[in-house]
Amino acid sequence: MTIIFNMLWKVKLSNIGPFKEAEIELKPLTIFIGKNSVGKSYFLRLLWAISSSSPDYIEFEKRFKEQGGEELRKRLRSEGRWNKDEVIKYVKLYLNSFTYSVISGIGKRIGIIDHNIVSHGKEIGNISITSDIMNISFSITKGRISYSFSYKNIINIEVTKTSPLGLVFKVESEEYDRKDGIKDENDLDDVLGLELLYIFSSILSPIFQGDSAILLVDGRAGLTDFLSSPLRSMKISDYLSIVDKEYLTTFYLLLEQFDKGTLEQEIFSDFFEELGFALKLIEKSGVKSPYVKMWNNVLLPLSQAPSGIRESLPIALSLSSPDSSTVFIEEPEVHLHPKAQKLMAKMIARAVNSKKYIFITTHSDYLLSSISNLISLSSHPDKAKELGFKDNEILGKDKVVAYLIKSEGDHSKVDQIEITDEGIMESEFTKVAEELLDERGNILG
Repeated sequence: MTIIFNMLWKVKLSNIGPFKEAEIELKPLTIFIGKNSVGKSYFLRLLWAISSSSPDYIEFEKRFKEQGGEELRKRLRSEGRWNKDEVIKYVKLYLNSFTYSVISGIGKRIGIIDHNIVSHGKEIGNISITSDIMNISFSITKGRISYSFSYKNIINIEVTKTSPLGLVFKVESEEYDRKDGIKDENDLDDVLGLELLYIFSSILSPIFQGDSAILLVDGRAGLTDFLSSPLRSMKISDYLSIVDKEYLTTFYLLLEQFDKGTLEQEIFSDFFEELGFALKLIEKSGVKSPYVKMWNNVLLPLSQAPSGIRESLPIALSLSSPDSSTVFIEEPEVHLHPKAQKLMAKMIARAVNSKKYIFITTHSDYLLSSISNLISLSSHPDKAKELGFKDNEILGKDKVVAYLIKSEGDHSKVDQIEITDEGIMESEFTKVAEELLDERGNILG
């Protein structure tokens, strides 16, 4: 199987939320910087909605029927033998219907997360998502989302044999996967549905990632109270937002992965050591709950742990999970001292170099400086080795993009921050400092 990674995607907003016009590129590490209430979290959550989308199977059924899929399905076999020409027509029809379901699924996900997405005082908003292989445009008016798209046909499904049926799936002429021994129509539908889901999530990454896209909301420390009492969580969950509910579900799953030993613990081991704790799952009354064993051997329920641990634990688990392809983090630096922020930057770099996409918002110039240093080290490999950095702890500049979001009149503006081989330029740090502190850059000298 070939996984296509690092496809360059751009997202453009027009009259969406606080943004009149905004355009960004999506890179393996995408950073949003700015003061409170300028739209950092809004943009991050919108990207998460796009990334966490899944197929709209109602739309699939609609397109499938409109194109005569049900009638064609009846002609796939005759006297138990597959008709190759009809199978070829069928898989093309299935692929076309599935493509529509992908685009519709993104649009519906956006609508569920934010019902009032169009900028105040505007009637129509637009979201464009583009790459070399696909252009998608969503138009939003009066709470309704419509879409249009065009794409380069890079997916090809060939019939290799008919007794029993065999298929080979190709992406840009390279074999992605093959399936043999397909017995009947139901078996064929299962194969097509699963293979296309894998292929689309690969070639569209970091969008259309379904449950593999994780949002770590602000206020994580407060939400950990729910983890100590599943019954209480069930009773109060109706009062939580969709975003918070999905966060808690994700955290439960991450704790299960930790318990099973499937997380890449080398990603976070030094971070845990710096914060002086070890995570424990202890079973009581048939239910496992998270505890932390502190540096002084005191055992605490996670809900009573220091705030820095409660805020950063889900980040560490998400970055180390083999099931998370894309992680969105609101303010990863919250309640962390400078050295811990430096190790947070290292954790993020390790995750990026394990082929995850990471999106963060931050107020911290210290975290930003730590990331900048990791970029600079990529141009000085001997120095990196001398300082004890591993290859997966440094960041190539091509993997990182940063944006400063600031208010301008009655809307928010997005400016890209220059990143060179030496990291983020000093002049760019001055711009960030002035925006965050409302101070003149020369006082920093």
